[in-house]
Amino acid sequence: MMKSIAVIDCGSNSFRLLIVKVSDKGYKDLYRDYEMVRLGEELNQDKGTIGDDTLTRAILTLKKFSVAIKDFSCDEYFCYGTSALRTASNSEDFVNAAKSKTNLTIEVINEEEEAKFSYLGAVGTTRDNRVAVLDIGGGSTELIYTQGEKLNSVSVLLGAARLKHIFWPDTQSPDNIVLNKARVYVREAWSRQKLPSEAIRDLIGVAGTITTLASIEKKLDKYSAKEVNDTILTYKMIESMLVYIMQLEENERFHVKGMFPPERANNIIAGILILLETLNYFGIKEIK
Repeated sequence: MMKSIAVIDCGSNSFRLLIVKVSDKGYKDLYRDYEMVRLGEELNQDKGTIGDDTLTRAILTLKKFSVAIKDFSCDEYFCYGTSALRTASNSEDFVNAAKSKTNLTIEVINEEEEAKFSYLGAVGTTRDNRVAVLDIGGGSTELIYTQGEKLNSVSVLLGAARLKHIFWPDTQSPDNIVLNKARVYVREAWSRQKLPSEAIRDLIGVAGTITTLASIEKKLDKYSAKEVNDTILTYKMIESMLVYIMQLEENERFHVKGMFPPERANNIIAGILILLETLNYFGIKEIK
């Protein structure tokens, strides 16, 4: 039996829609869409409120996604909210507004569920104790690893949008003092987790920061998941990209080859800092 299923990810930075045709043999992509909504841009650490302008952007995006779901005659849909909707003081109001204006029901999932979906998306249903998955989002970062048959996850409030808002909310370019403070903040966040040293060996990265860096490294003219998947990024390569982006004028960053979408330039420095200091903390030299 075949059916069409839609999945919406209401992330802290971007909203994504995937529509697939599912059968006994697997699934086939029918349609993808993506909007940089910046739902968590006003959230500071573990608090904050989603503003009216942000709400308007989000609702317009969800209306567009809702039309696509109808156009493809989807049999069912799943709509998930993550870090921003877990922490915003007016999260319930946002979910209710989305329901009344778009007829979409948003389920706000917890850190463990988000981590599980990230892991399955990256590794599949076959678990490998050598591989951990790093998901750098807009509002939080998840690290998922296995010990024996158990899937473990850690979630820290270290998203690219959130980190930028904490340390340099009013500018695109942090100075070296602010940059170093942000680096220390990331390292301290991981040190508080007290993860077992053997937990992290090989690392697979998912989500916008890491896929964008792979796209920049390959100098892609157009985003291609096929080209980006399985790219190896070394610590030195990532560090070089940070230096390169930092020396550009702010308006030039939007035109870097491989910066997809261009709006990713707003938070890319914060995302790179999280990635570099995570690799540094765990003593890992590269990420796939």
